[in-house]
Amino acid sequence: MVTVKHDSLIEFYQLWPDALAPKPADPSIVGSISLRAFQYCEPFTSASGYGWYMFPPIDFDVRWDGHASVWRSAATRDWEPLRSVVAEEMAAELAAHSTRTGRICPGSFPFLSHAPESGIVQIWSGLVVRTLPDWVVLVRPLANYPREAAFDVLEGIIETDWWVGPLISPIRITKSDLTIEFRKQRPYAQIQLVHRGAYRSKTLTEAKSMMGVQTLTSDLWDAFAKTLLDASKPDRKPGTYKRRTRSRGVD
Repeated sequence: MVTVKHDSLIEFYQLWPDALAPKPADPSIVGSISLRAFQYCEPFTSASGYGWYMFPPIDFDVRWDGHASVWRSAATRDWEPLRSVVAEEMAAELAAHSTRTGRICPGSFPFLSHAPESGIVQIWSGLVVRTLPDWVVLVRPLANYPREAAFDVLEGIIETDWWVGPLISPIRITKSDLTIEFRKQRPYAQIQLVHRGAYRSKTLTEAKSMMGVQTLTSDLWDAFAKTLLDASKPDRKPGTYKRRTRSRGVD
């Protein structure tokens, strides 16, 4: 285990030359949601804007015929079998710095590779991520964005408070014989911060489930009843939840 000192809750290191760094996620999902939802649905926009967008390192395409995959870069436009692709740009950067701690093999971490499982392709955007102790990252599809027709981003939790290595994001191709385009200006996955305590088995197994209205304590019942009564008022203005959230200092 390597200990690296840092001060920020999360730090992104983009090792790929000319690739994009992660950008804060957009609550409007790049303008794809309705104006009403953007104005009034605070839970939706909060979830959509939670985290950072992750981008492919270069423009490339992938195809899967149900058995094997091929890929091509925007520069060459020639289809090649997809097994393990090490980009020259990244290999040169790694080789230039590898003598600092011993010679490493740039091919150890390709930017694009096909997993042993059928239809699973792994992408490395060039990112290395570091977080403070007990904070980790969840890599997932773009929150609330319509799913891609031909592939899914597989979700994974990476313990970046100790793991110093490539942030790999696997995708599962769901339709064969279609060209899937990845563009460096178009995000394909989202990074979200998660506290380690949230997914520990102790947290999950000790969660309490109360069954029936009678289990509500008096203070919970008063708050719940007030919410229902306020919602039923004919003169109720939309955006009540949003206003109350903002008044608590949550932006």
